[in-house]
Amino acid sequence: MPNSAVASFGETATLAAGDLLYLLDSGVDAKVAASTIKTFCSASPTLVTPNLGTPSAGVITACTGAPTLEITNMTGVGTSLTFVTPALGTPASGVLTNCTGAPTFTLAKRSVAAGVTADVGSAQGGGAITTDIVQISTVGTTGDAVTLPAAVAGLEITIINNGANAADVFPASGDNLGAGANTAASLAAAANITYVAIDATNWVATT
Repeated sequence: MPNSAVASFGETATLAAGDLLYLLDSGVDAKVAASTIKTFCSASPTLVTPNLGTPSAGVITACTGAPTLEITNMTGVGTSLTFVTPALGTPASGVLTNCTGAPTFTLAKRSVAAGVTADVGSAQGGGAITTDIVQISTVGTTGDAVTLPAAVAGLEITIINNGANAADVFPASGDNLGAGANTAASLAAAANITYVAIDATNWVATT
C-alpha cells in the first residue's frame, strides 16, 4: 500500500483507495486514510459534528433539523398571516370592511312619549315630562300644562304640541325657562320647542 507525504496544504498528492496520507505539522507526522481525504476534498463533503463558527454568508432553505423559531413580536413580514390571540395594540391604520367578529355598535336613541294629554288646568308639576321628546296630542283647554324635569346641565327636551289649543310649559320647581323662576311659557297649537338646560337651574329655548 503506497504512502504519500504532503508537507503543507499547498502541495498535492495522487491518492488511490487504501493509500495513507502523511500530513507534516511542525515535525509531527499524522496519517490520514486517503478515502477520508477524498471525502473531505470532494465537491459535496459530509461534515461530521463540526463547529462552523460564525459564517459570513449561507443559504439554509434546504437544511434539515433546523431549530424551531418562535416569533414573539412580528412586524411587516410575510403575507396572509394567521394571528392567534395576539394583542395588536393600537394600529396606526387599517381596513375593517372584510373583518369578521367585529363588535356590534348600538346607536343611542332619544326616549319618546307620543299621544300625551296635557294636564287639565295650569299648574306647575302637572303633566310631568319623563322623556327626551314628548308629543302632546290633546290640549282640551288653553293653558293645560306639561312640566319639564329638573334641570341638569346638558339635558335637552323637545315638546311638540299637536293639540287644538296652546299648552303651558312649566319648569320644575325653582327652575327658570327665561321668564323667571317657576314661570310657565305658552306653546301654541301646531308648534314645537326644544329646551336645553345650561346649568342646574336655567333652560334656554333653541327653537
